Amino acid sequence: MSRRPGSVAAIAVTAIASAIASLQGQEAAADPVRPANSPLVITRAWLPVASVTMAFPASARTYREDLVARASDRALLAAIRETTADQAAVINHYRDATGRYFVAAVAPEAAESVLRTMERAARTPLPARLVEGAVAGMRADFAFRGDLPRSRFDRVLDSRLRSESAAPDGADTAATTGFDGLADEVAATAPAARWGPPVWVLVDDEGATSAPAPPPPPLPVAGSAATAPSAPMSDQVPGDAVTRWVGSAYRFPAETTLVEACFLRMVLEESLESRRDPDLFEFDTEIDAFGRLVVRLSTSANASVSWEARLDEAIVQLGSEEGRFRLGQLLTSALSRWSRELAPATGAGRAAAEALLRGATDPQAAAFANSTATAPSAERLREVASGVTLVLRVVYGSS
Repeated sequence: MSRRPGSVAAIAVTAIASAIASLQGQEAAADPVRPANSPLVITRAWLPVASVTMAFPASARTYREDLVARASDRALLAAIRETTADQAAVINHYRDATGRYFVAAVAPEAAESVLRTMERAARTPLPARLVEGAVAGMRADFAFRGDLPRSRFDRVLDSRLRSESAAPDGADTAATTGFDGLADEVAATAPAARWGPPVWVLVDDEGATSAPAPPPPPLPVAGSAATAPSAPMSDQVPGDAVTRWVGSAYRFPAETTLVEACFLRMVLEESLESRRDPDLFEFDTEIDAFGRLVVRLSTSANASVSWEARLDEAIVQLGSEEGRFRLGQLLTSALSRWSRELAPATGAGRAAAEALLRGATDPQAAAFANSTATAPSAERLREVASGVTLVLRVVYGSS
């Protein structure tokens, strides 16, 4: 493919639509033997925009560690944007329950240069001015949002998911005093030294090619098949807001793959959000670093109990052959959405990085980034849903 200079922002407009159309016919190849500290290379046959992804694990075992990670990420993002300002690149930052991702959409001819620039930024202690700016920005955000009921709920739920002995409400005070010494702590160590070597993924239209290899074993959603407790942990946290927030964590059955877990998560969203209940204000799902399905929703106070039951019942219905949901139709919608997410180079790079953070081999990570071609069947999703169990529920708000 010829290289044409141009604005990443301009060519990105057409990248997603074009990439979706050709995604099913694209081939992904991972280097058979990847040298240490080099990126996993995923090759796409036609690609107007390349991507470079650097990812660190979530690493937040405590509330304080989460603050350090957030401040470090803000400063590192600013450092990367400064050092790539003269290159054809757009840098964004994302975080989820698995990791923290620095994703560059780049002109293909600039990919190698941007990769090296990001590597240097991660290995270098962060400039004090950028760290201080990051902490100041966080302090301002927390002054505005830190005492909001939604923020309190998130802190309590996150602490329960981390199995902390005490929830940080506690975190009401931590939200205002947890910044003491934060800038010095962040500036003391380079990000790559603090969080460990990051994982790297390069998605490009040029790279090593090889004969088709047999498909790798599927990546499990959880590293071990931990036994769920006989009864879920339940936590009612009183609050004075008329809105109620509910956080639920479900464990998948043993042998569930990451692809299956992701599709079940999307199918669950399709089955519930399509009802457009005016009492449902928010509905968010994710697969956390321990392989659990985490669902956060908010409702009016008088609808909370019914929505807790509706969520649990939806999972039961998805796992039942006599269930009221048309699982095949929901799966089609989920596959279309998954294709749109993985079609751009940035989406494929982030997906592969997530898999690597979860312990995937290179072939497994490449397969996950191209998993639209291997969507699970409705029968298999029904089997997975039938084994899903609730392990934690946190309810925050007025009773």
